[in-house]
Amino acid sequence: MSISKLKLTIFIFYILFAINVHASGSISSKPVYKQWMIGASGSGFIYPKSSWKGPSNRNYNIKGSAIRKFLQYEKQGAGRGINLGWTSNASAKTGAKRSKWFFSRKSNKGKPIVYGERLAIAWGKGKSPYIKYAKRNVGINLDWSKKPSYEWVIRGGKKGQPVKKGKDWVIIYNLKHKQPLIYFDRTTGADIGWPDSKTWRSPVKVVKDGAKWTAKELYKELNRLTLVCKGNPQCISKIKLYQGYMIQLRAGVKMHKLPVTYRKMLAPLYPQLKNLDNYRFGYSNHQPAKNATTDCSKTYFNNKAFVSRLKRGKLSGSNDFIWLLHELQHYNQCKRLDGRDRYALMWFRDLGTSVLKSRNLKQIHDKMPMEKEAIGVTDRLCKQINKC
Repeated sequence: MSISKLKLTIFIFYILFAINVHASGSISSKPVYKQWMIGASGSGFIYPKSSWKGPSNRNYNIKGSAIRKFLQYEKQGAGRGINLGWTSNASAKTGAKRSKWFFSRKSNKGKPIVYGERLAIAWGKGKSPYIKYAKRNVGINLDWSKKPSYEWVIRGGKKGQPVKKGKDWVIIYNLKHKQPLIYFDRTTGADIGWPDSKTWRSPVKVVKDGAKWTAKELYKELNRLTLVCKGNPQCISKIKLYQGYMIQLRAGVKMHKLPVTYRKMLAPLYPQLKNLDNYRFGYSNHQPAKNATTDCSKTYFNNKAFVSRLKRGKLSGSNDFIWLLHELQHYNQCKRLDGRDRYALMWFRDLGTSVLKSRNLKQIHDKMPMEKEAIGVTDRLCKQINKC
């Protein structure tokens, strides 16, 4: 293999590695598919009922982690697939209004729903409230049914243990399709799908997909295409690739503010970021071990102990502070570039530059200009605080 082909192969491998960091393991149990919370803001266990006429306290909302909104019945219009969509916000009031999902089982109706049991899922009091797998030409392969279809399983916890409402992020798995239900950014119909769903969003389709957008959202997307990409398909594809990875990375992740003591200590080091009140961090194992990924004002650390120490304001030693300072510098880079899209493009540009100078994945990462800058700035800033 020629040197140029070898470097291209490494480059492609690195991209695929970053986007598909969960390619191994059972598709039914990957943490990345824990995208649903049943009965958000509630507590206790989830109970089934045989029809809408059953106890009203057995009606639940279903919240998505990727988009942080509630799944609901929503007319999509002719030719746009099943009538499902997302609420405009995730307020407690909206959650109460959209508590219209219920679960049915064949027997033992008085016991809590447990992980691993067959269920039917339904919405509201319509004539065909149950959802089932069915092939469609447009949108997600789901349809409505008059009779319960016991083809759903809740996974993500120990089999046989009760599912907790308002607490457990779970996998909603379809036994017929043998795939979990997930958030999926599609061109037509509701933004839900399966890991094997496919779509293509050309620049024209991205702009024309404004049917479900607010005027503000449409303006922002057009502004992005005009000012950042100028309609260039490769540019748009890179941004969408970046966005897709971040959606996977943040699935089910609880985010936290920096402790006040750290904000006061570190804010003077990053004047562009002001008081660091907007910065959030969390634990995400949807990436390689001991890795961290910063998406502008959000950092995902794959080190549970580190996140625990940071939450409690108990970072120990220079290595802890160096890691935090390094990721804050990436936030600073994003701010300097005036937004997430340009930050994403810089990441791809730097990656290509680094591939030409490196021989392995670690070198590729470390020699990216944005990483080299972060390392240099971190060393300088570390000397300004006594914790280092």
